[in-house]
Amino acid sequence: MAPVLVVLIVGQLTEWGIVPGNSGDGDGAPPTPTTAGSNLPAQAPFTVAVQEWQDPCGAGWIVPRRSGQFAPPPPLDQKWEPWAKSVAGVPALMHYVYFTVQGRSASQVTLTDLRVRVVQRRPALPGTHVFAGCGGPTVFRWVSVDLDQKPPAAQTHYDRIFASDAPAQERRPIKFPYRVTLSEAETFAVVGNAKQCDCLWEVDLDWASEGRTGTYTIRSTSGQPFRTTGDARVYAVCGPSSPSPPVACR
Repeated sequence: MAPVLVVLIVGQLTEWGIVPGNSGDGDGAPPTPTTAGSNLPAQAPFTVAVQEWQDPCGAGWIVPRRSGQFAPPPPLDQKWEPWAKSVAGVPALMHYVYFTVQGRSASQVTLTDLRVRVVQRRPALPGTHVFAGCGGPTVFRWVSVDLDQKPPAAQTHYDRIFASDAPAQERRPIKFPYRVTLSEAETFAVVGNAKQCDCLWEVDLDWASEGRTGTYTIRSTSGQPFRTTGDARVYAVCGPSSPSPPVACR
């Protein structure tokens, strides 16, 4: 099974050759994928499957209303995503984006770099922070970048205890390049963190294959940027309570 690479990013990572974002509303327009030596757009020699996930445990959503003005979330044994969508909830604090890169043929494609680019920065969304009190996912290697700092501060993390249960080829810090073909795919998990801002962001993936180079911009399945908002401007916090309901506001 191809390794899952977990990268907690809310900005640009200098260690990967990533230029920090500026202090304006965004980091600029997305790059236009091109073939080396040509101004014509090039089709990437790979496919990308994207899946978003928001952890209700601790992270949850910011609902842009005051508590009592929206329907409460369902019990923990039910999915919270439909409820969040119905109340216009925005992923809070950290938002997981999984994407799998697979070559279109047996020809090898080298993934040379990964960048997170902020399309728009706004103050954190006002509203009510709703989350549950359960355990979150465990990872053993990741890179965190604090978007609230300008320029963003990057830090690499590696947990040897959790890594001991991983396959041997995964027991190393994250380091580009990676290579994919039709039979060899790579799955990445990019987690966008925010505390002070409401950020729209995209992932730029640089590649090279058979004399061609390009940049592939990864967005949501709807074609829109990903979104993460901080909790700096919440009216109230609705967290775990016992025995019921699953959350209580304060």
